[in-house]
Amino acid sequence: MNQSAENPSPVPRGRRGTAARRPSTRPRLHTDVFGLEPTPEPRMRAKPPRDAGPAGGVAAIPAPPVELDTVATGRAIRRGRGNRVAAFVSSRWVATSAALILITATAALVRFAGLSQIGFNSDEAVYSGQAASIAGFQPYGQLFGVFRAHPLMVQFIVALGYALSGHVSDWLPRAVTASFGVGLALICWGIGMVLRGRFLGFAMGMIAALCPYAVLVSRQMLLDGPMTTFVAATMLMLALWLRTHRVVWFYAAAAMAALAVLAKEMGMLTVPAVILFVLFSRDLPLRWKRDLPIAGAVFLIAISPYPLSLVLGGGAHTTNQFVVWQFFRQPNHTPDFYLLNVLPSLGYVTVALAAVGLASLRWRWQTFDALAISLVLCNVAFFQIWPTKGYEYMLPIVPAVVYLAGRGAMALGELGPSIARPLRLERVKWRWAAAAALSLALISMAPPAVGVAASPRQAASAAIATDSDITVPGTTARTFLAGTGGLQASRPSGEWVRSHTLPSARFLTIGPSFANVIQFYGQRKALALSVSSNPLHRNPQYEPVLNPDAAIRSGSIQYLVYDSYSASRSPFFAKRMMSYVNKFRGVAVFSFREDGPNQPADVVIYEVHP
Repeated sequence: MNQSAENPSPVPRGRRGTAARRPSTRPRLHTDVFGLEPTPEPRMRAKPPRDAGPAGGVAAIPAPPVELDTVATGRAIRRGRGNRVAAFVSSRWVATSAALILITATAALVRFAGLSQIGFNSDEAVYSGQAASIAGFQPYGQLFGVFRAHPLMVQFIVALGYALSGHVSDWLPRAVTASFGVGLALICWGIGMVLRGRFLGFAMGMIAALCPYAVLVSRQMLLDGPMTTFVAATMLMLALWLRTHRVVWFYAAAAMAALAVLAKEMGMLTVPAVILFVLFSRDLPLRWKRDLPIAGAVFLIAISPYPLSLVLGGGAHTTNQFVVWQFFRQPNHTPDFYLLNVLPSLGYVTVALAAVGLASLRWRWQTFDALAISLVLCNVAFFQIWPTKGYEYMLPIVPAVVYLAGRGAMALGELGPSIARPLRLERVKWRWAAAAALSLALISMAPPAVGVAASPRQAASAAIATDSDITVPGTTARTFLAGTGGLQASRPSGEWVRSHTLPSARFLTIGPSFANVIQFYGQRKALALSVSSNPLHRNPQYEPVLNPDAAIRSGSIQYLVYDSYSASRSPFFAKRMMSYVNKFRGVAVFSFREDGPNQPADVVIYEVHP
């Protein structure tokens, strides 16, 4: 018999079989010389000695069992645990968790620190009064109407907190809106993580956490903060839709847009922004005849509680009056209001990075960029045309600006090498340029953001005057921009009213702003001198005083209130208020000075007698 035919020679050492060409991640294989069947190579046993069999073949002699040393085994186990710990520490889970903790802690610190150090402004008093009325606390039901111009989702959340706590306070409403502000930072982090990874997510989260504009508005009981959080959630759902091509995220985006409208009706601007994004984007994972009608149905179903509450609760007429009044309102600021007030609050470095990011879209265009641009354009165009301008109205552009700023920081690192080649600066580590730009933006925003929360309260004094102490307010009026914070005089003035006057007492203020404050803190009826008797020129919820002279003579109004905040906006009615004080021999029974006892009074309450 031919020995070479029965026992073929093994594969030469320099050649490898087909099974050996597999990736190194799989177990190493060896080929049996007889059957050519690949079998896994043993790892824990020593290689057995070879000995020639009777037929001249190669036979394996089983090796005796090897006794493992217990000391060596313990060292191997400890070494394996150390490797696993090192792998966990160096893994992306730790980096992600650290980023989340830092973003959450930063956003919560600048929003919750000293949250109730000063009292409410007018809008905060109205929204919190609505919540107290919904929760059933009296006499807020008679002082604040439930249905006004805005939806009631945020007010219902605050009302639930009032019902659970059992009392009305000014801390809880601000805590609710501050929580939405923290959620805005986390959602911005999620947008960056979905689109470009950890750096963009961290950049967006930290910029949103420290943006002075977002911090200042979210520390107040205003509806714009929760609305902006749901606008950012809409962007996140659309980012997931573009990433996964799963249409369920597109439907979720429609639901988030509806929640933005339920927070405040200006959230409706998200709808045309999304429509522009869909129309001007290419290769979207969208079936027009099926997905768009379903998304529209989801939006309408989610938004239906608002019109149903108006119809069933009898608030449709009041809402219609609000709409008519908004259209006939006179402009309250100049056209450059947002440029002079909102742009600096965003941070100049952040705006510069957003401009760099916008310019870099020419070379690094993504489909999501169209959504960010459309959101900015829709909000800026509408509120610039709208005659009534408010400091907090531009807050919905913050997620888009934060995204463009993060893209700008990344562009400095991505486009750096291409710029460096003509300048012979290839050796410069341009990847650190992105981190340096982000650090500069955060450093520039940190002082104003922390200052909003940590600034000490200015020296203020409250004095209860006697009948012989007639205090006349100073001629200089304190300027105050609505939406930029609370009023230091509101809480002490309202508490004095509640504790020193009868429940049936009625007050007359210069404007409706301080009247709302007195009604929330003092729980007394307050009317405003500047409210017009023409229904087209006044808020439908405000009651005009047709004849103040007769009201004071008849005794239906017992107290006149002068405040420097309203006097700065309505000097005519401030002079008219002081004429009634002099005419009816008003006696100053309460005064409040923000800047110390030797400064002009900011709030003076006069008791008048017919």
